[in-house]
Amino acid sequence: MSTDDSSSSIVSTILYDYMVPFLTGNFPYSVEFRLFFQGLAVFMAIKKAQNKKHWFHTFCIGLVTAFGGGMFTPIWLGRPSFLIANDLLFGLAALAYTIVFILPFGFFIGQLFPVKLVTTAGSTLFKSTGVCVFASIANEVVQPSKYYPIPVFGPIIWATLLANMGAFFLKGFHKHIENGIPYPAQNALFCATFY
Repeated sequence: MSTDDSSSSIVSTILYDYMVPFLTGNFPYSVEFRLFFQGLAVFMAIKKAQNKKHWFHTFCIGLVTAFGGGMFTPIWLGRPSFLIANDLLFGLAALAYTIVFILPFGFFIGQLFPVKLVTTAGSTLFKSTGVCVFASIANEVVQPSKYYPIPVFGPIIWATLLANMGAFFLKGFHKHIENGIPYPAQNALFCATFY
């Protein structure tokens, strides 16, 4: 076996055995990983902004900002909210809040580059897989037009709006989009369109 063959084998092993399952959210404890790091990313941002509000206000704002789309999408479909229907979300959000706001060195450790890298990866994976789930749900719910067999714009618009639901509740619709298309909306639009 030549050196090129072995390096090619290593690259393909890393790509197909590790990267593809990670990027598609298809690995053990994927849901827990995504929920925790989405909560951690939002609570780190709140703490970084020097939010001096009451702990309950901070926790609720963090929940709505991090998980707004998942909280309100099921309600629009007549199903229970993910916050109520799944203990993982609330428990992992409480754990992330505790690490950032209560543990003495939690915020400092969260600022370290390796922790920021993992937090960003987990948060981004949460958002992209959430957009795909929203687009799939919308594809089932939205009726297609008589000109094309599947709905085209409805699932894309719905997934894009729901991925930005936390910012809409926190800032308001006008403030969130007044300076153009914010990055989270661009990210959701791109993911929903190509999903």
